[in-house]
Amino acid sequence: MQTAVSPPQQAYNPQPQYPQPVPQPMAPPSGMGIQGPQGAYNAQPIAPAPYLGAARMHNANAPIEPWKDALPLVMIVWGIATLVAFAVPLSIHPLAFNWDMIIHGEGMQKLPMLVIAALGLLGVVLGAIPMAVMPRGILAALLGLSSVLVPILALGAMPPWQLLVPLIGVALLIPGQLVRNEYVESTLSRVLVTIGVVAVLLPLVLPDHGEIPLVSLLKAVINGHIDSGTITALATIVFVVVNLLVWMPGPATAGGKMFAWIWILAPFIVTAITVAANASHLGDMIKESPATLVAWVPMTTAAAFIGYGLATVFGKQLE
Repeated sequence: MQTAVSPPQQAYNPQPQYPQPVPQPMAPPSGMGIQGPQGAYNAQPIAPAPYLGAARMHNANAPIEPWKDALPLVMIVWGIATLVAFAVPLSIHPLAFNWDMIIHGEGMQKLPMLVIAALGLLGVVLGAIPMAVMPRGILAALLGLSSVLVPILALGAMPPWQLLVPLIGVALLIPGQLVRNEYVESTLSRVLVTIGVVAVLLPLVLPDHGEIPLVSLLKAVINGHIDSGTITALATIVFVVVNLLVWMPGPATAGGKMFAWIWILAPFIVTAITVAANASHLGDMIKESPATLVAWVPMTTAAAFIGYGLATVFGKQLE
């Protein structure tokens, strides 16, 4: 008898089954994610950028009050210089001062000296007291302009247009160049300087007594008639034309501040040239009238006040 034997079976050794971990979404830190601990929306709101105004955002690189410190400094320094010049004797023999004309002068004779004294004194006061830049600029411009216009209006005789028009041109050139130095992309500054250049050159290109002064000047140079006056006139013309460098593209400043101060110091330059041409008589000039050597100071002070005052006013519109 045969006995049925089943084939050998492989031993069954089941492996233990462990539950597989289910990946869970990472919860963001409290207050910084989309889902907070309770599943609610918990994102931090983004603070809106501060409103700067359309004009400021359009011209974001424009300087803010660039003459805030320079304007009061100019007013104080040149105000003191004007007071010092006012105290210089008019003559040595006999000894006479500017205030003698105020004390003993009659009527309108007092006015020029009063204007000089007021220009210096008010310049120091308005430059020293705390004040916003815009009102200070307006007052500086008015003070400078009044020191020029009041004596002219009081005398009742307007200067010839050949003198008046260039003065207006210089009054536009100085603030125009100062504004051009700070606001390098400004069209206003370029226009102001261009108008000033045309006004200064206008008396040279319009006929006067049947002749054009510029043509007469060039003829004198061609014919060899060159003297100190001719050289000064030619140098002035070249300098005026060079001011048109304001049309250079930014960010170049085109020497705006340098040109402005050359115009401001023009009375000093003229006085220095005159003194140099008469150097042999310098001692006699000092003995006779020391005030002659500082007569340029009030004119320069008025030009500085007008230039920096109007530049402050124009610049405020460009911020």
